[in-house]
Amino acid sequence: MMSKKIPHFIFVIILFVGLFSIPTTAAAQGASTFFVTNVDASRFPEVQFQLRAVGLGNQVVSSLNSANLAVYENGQVVPNVQIAARNDGPINVIFVLDQGVYTYYQFFGLNNIRQAITTLVSGKYFVDNSDTVSVLGRQNFNSDQTVTLLPATRKGADLTTWAANFNFQQSNNVTKGLVGVDDAITAMAQLVATPGSQTAAIIFITRFVEDPNTQVATTAAQNTAAIAKQKFISIYAFQTDFGQTFKQPLEALATGATGVYVPLNANTIATNVTPVYQSLATQRVVYTVSYRSKVSASGKRQITINSAQLPTSGIAGSYEVNLQPPKVSIAKPLADSTIRREAKPSADGTKYSYDVNKVKVTADISWSANPRNIKSAQLFAKGELQSTVQP
Repeated sequence: MMSKKIPHFIFVIILFVGLFSIPTTAAAQGASTFFVTNVDASRFPEVQFQLRAVGLGNQVVSSLNSANLAVYENGQVVPNVQIAARNDGPINVIFVLDQGVYTYYQFFGLNNIRQAITTLVSGKYFVDNSDTVSVLGRQNFNSDQTVTLLPATRKGADLTTWAANFNFQQSNNVTKGLVGVDDAITAMAQLVATPGSQTAAIIFITRFVEDPNTQVATTAAQNTAAIAKQKFISIYAFQTDFGQTFKQPLEALATGATGVYVPLNANTIATNVTPVYQSLATQRVVYTVSYRSKVSASGKRQITINSAQLPTSGIAGSYEVNLQPPKVSIAKPLADSTIRREAKPSADGTKYSYDVNKVKVTADISWSANPRNIKSAQLFAKGELQSTVQP
C-alpha cells in the first residue's frame, strides 16, 4: 500500500464576454429623439431604465419593440433586450391667462372660461400625484408683469378649486401676453428639468394679443414657438374672441410649437377643448427596458439607443459599477488531505498500476456582489493545467 499527498488545486475563472450580431433598426426611427432616464443597476448585471421616444411634431413614438430598437452599452450592442410599453408617463401643463384690458372674460362667460380650463380634470385627463399643472397670469394693473395664480400642483382638485374662486379680472392697461408665454417656457424648466423627458404643454388663453401690433406680434409668436419647439414644449392657443380678431399671432404660436389654435365658442366649450386634452393624454407612452449587461470591465457605462455614439439631442443613460472577482474555495477534497492508492505490480514486476487514478474536485464559487455568468473553470495542480469544465 502506498499513499500520495494531494497537491493544492488552483481554479481560474473565465468570465463570459460574448460577441453578438447587431439587430436591424427600422429606418423610421432615425427621426426620433430618445431620452434614457431612471437607470437602475442595483441588481447588476441586470440593468433596467425608462425610455421615452419623441418623433416628428413632438409626438411620442408608441411602437417601439426589439425589432426596431437597439440598445448599446459602451458602444456594444446588447442582446436579448426586453421592451415593455407603459401608458403612465406624466404630463405637465402650464396655463397662461392673459388678463389684458380688452379681455372681457365676464362677457364671454366666466363659467365658460372655467370649463375651458377645468375640462383637463373633469374629463379625467389629469392623473393625481403623477401630472403637474400650474396657472400664470399676465396682468397690467400697475405694471405689465407675469404673476403666479396657481403654483405647481399635482392634485387636480387644486385647479378646479382655483378656477371656481378666481374672478378673471381684466387689467387697467394693455398686456404683452406673449411675454407671459415666454415666462411659462422658463417656468417649465422647473417642472421638466430635462426637456423632452416628459410631456410638456403650455395653454395660452386670451382674447387677442394686445401689445405689440398684429404684424410684430406674429413675428414674436414665431420666435417664441421656435424656442418652445426646441425645448419639446407644445403650445395651444385658446382664443375667446367671437370673431377671431387678430388671430394670426395665435395661429403662428400654436402651429409653430407643434400645438393647435383653438377658437373657443361659448356654446361648445367642451367640444372645443376636449381634443386638446385627449391629445395630451396620448403622450404618456414610455417604455421599461431591461437587459443583462455583457461588459466585463469596471467603471462607467454609457447607454445609447440605435447608435454606438452619444446622441446630439435627447439624453443617454449611464451608471457605474465596480466589479470584484469571485471567491473560489475547494470543497472536496479537503486541503492537506491524503488519498491512499494501492500499487499492483505487473507480472514481470517492472511496472505498477494504481487502483485510484482520478480525483473528483468540487469547488464553491461565490460573489460578494454583481454575480456574472461563468464561461469555464480550469483546474491546475502544481501549476499545470489538469482539466477545463464548462457549465
